[in-house]
Amino acid sequence: MPCFRLRPPGAIALVCSLASWSCAGGPDPAETAPNHMYEHFGRVAEIQSALILGDLDATRGPARWLATHGNEAIPVEGQESLERMRTEARVIEHQTEPLEIARALGRMGLACASCHEATGGGPSISTDDAPPRAGRGPSHMLRHAWAVDHLWEGLFAPSDLAWEAGAGGLLDTPSDFGDNDQANRLARRVHALSAEARSARTPRQRVETYAQAVESCSLCHGVLGLRLR
Repeated sequence: MPCFRLRPPGAIALVCSLASWSCAGGPDPAETAPNHMYEHFGRVAEIQSALILGDLDATRGPARWLATHGNEAIPVEGQESLERMRTEARVIEHQTEPLEIARALGRMGLACASCHEATGGGPSISTDDAPPRAGRGPSHMLRHAWAVDHLWEGLFAPSDLAWEAGAGGLLDTPSDFGDNDQANRLARRVHALSAEARSARTPRQRVETYAQAVESCSLCHGVLGLRLR
């Protein structure tokens, strides 16, 4: 299976504006990788984006597609990984807890990674510069989104380089949301996850750290009453 170029799957786009959201980004369709790889990439990105937005219902459709689509285009070496991905997609389709959806999504990333390793394919990862540090507001959220994107790449590529970049991107002074104690607690939680991400070495540890970060984003958007699309 050939490699393909990869741009972050879209979490950054989620917070570029608090009034709108775009699916811009993702792999270039002009590349030579099989179409089903782009389909997988796009559907998984939809799940991650919806979860970060706090819209759990919007995770169901792409999860259902991933759980039921055909496998004719998948090389035999990747069939076991495909079944693992389908299993996690079924979990997401029926799960109602953000953390459990995030954990299943992280395990789905490991299934993708195992396919890439088994077939000798997968993405070519290179990290870009993190958005500037900022004390609060959309700019602060943009940096967190950049970090989550890179944690995700670290899981599914797999890539230690991307994972370490994502871990560093979480290490900011927590945002101050005034008298909103819940939002402040979640901001401190994201900050603390940087150390956990840096020390996470096993796939299982990285899935849990990624899941905690994504759940924190989802819960914080709900607490703040943000509607990002």
